[in-house]
Amino acid sequence: MYFSRFNYISDHEEDGQRLLMNFLSRSCDIVDEESALHFSEKKGVSAEEKEYATQRGYIFQDESEEKALLQKLYRDELQKNPLFVVYVDTFDEKQLKECSEKVGKQKEPYILYSEKVRDNLLCIDHFANSLKPHIITVRENLPAFEPLFMRNVVSKLTLIVPLMDFVFENDTESRIDTLIEYGTPVEIIVRLQKKDIGNLKPLMNYFIYKGWPFLENFTCNLEPYPNEGCIFGHWYGDVDLARQVFVEYATHPQTEFCSMQNWVGVNTIHSLIWAGKPSHPSFHFCEASKGLTVVTDNGEVPCPHMKSDKFETQNSECHTCMYALTCGGGCRLKAQSKKERCPPVKELIEASLKYYFSEFLERIKFYEKYQGGIQ
Repeated sequence: MYFSRFNYISDHEEDGQRLLMNFLSRSCDIVDEESALHFSEKKGVSAEEKEYATQRGYIFQDESEEKALLQKLYRDELQKNPLFVVYVDTFDEKQLKECSEKVGKQKEPYILYSEKVRDNLLCIDHFANSLKPHIITVRENLPAFEPLFMRNVVSKLTLIVPLMDFVFENDTESRIDTLIEYGTPVEIIVRLQKKDIGNLKPLMNYFIYKGWPFLENFTCNLEPYPNEGCIFGHWYGDVDLARQVFVEYATHPQTEFCSMQNWVGVNTIHSLIWAGKPSHPSFHFCEASKGLTVVTDNGEVPCPHMKSDKFETQNSECHTCMYALTCGGGCRLKAQSKKERCPPVKELIEASLKYYFSEFLERIKFYEKYQGGIQ
């Protein structure tokens, strides 16, 4: 049998670590050597287990079988609907009105994206005649999008907030409360720098005071700053910053509601522990390589950071890397200016595994005490 090189082998040897890996081996792409051997022909594995393991990519008859499965997963990922984004900050009022007419013909959901503080967007109400947009913006711009909020034509609001200055004005609080009350999902993206890590607990206390974490349609995600990825796709953070966040999580458990689930490397372990299922393998380092369309004043481009429509989607350095399906390769544009082009995905996996391992053991004790073991 051929053990896929894309299955991550943990370096951890602590007591109980094998238990975690063996428990997760039926539902994840991260297994240790002992778990991999469990699926070899020498062990007494049922036909159902072996079939499942083969489908998940643990074992193959040879490398050609692995290649065939990867090609299928690649095709499946390309079939997902690509994102369509209107980059509001690049338009003046006249251009924005013309853009709204074009967007009105869209048959798929779209995003209105703006981080530049705008006093008003007089033409924004023209977008009310199209499909409900997902708005991604900074809190200072909420009044500019008020015409869409008033007509209840927003599918989701994502609010970008720096952790160093998270205090919300009364009108911002009121708008969020109203959206949540009427069933519109609200996501807070907290931009996180190392120097501001101490504000994480006060931020969470503020959310708890408002009662937002207890509502189904409210979420909070920590975005590393600088983010070596893209706000529309994968987020690539610094491993030291991740370790600091884990310390905050351990010291103040309520802060874990402010999630790192979008960080590549962290997301793999987070998904297994909290959702009980693996994160999907990624063949693309960003949404641009999956067909992202960003509408700007200069036309359509595949990335908001680009000035032309030329886009290189291949990264040959990733073809032999065992972390490729977790990492996706990182942002090619941002990597060009860096000495070390690879994001620290292995280090983030290890840091996450170390933190969530203790969490997992606590959950085992809880289930054994109150539910007769893990189901």
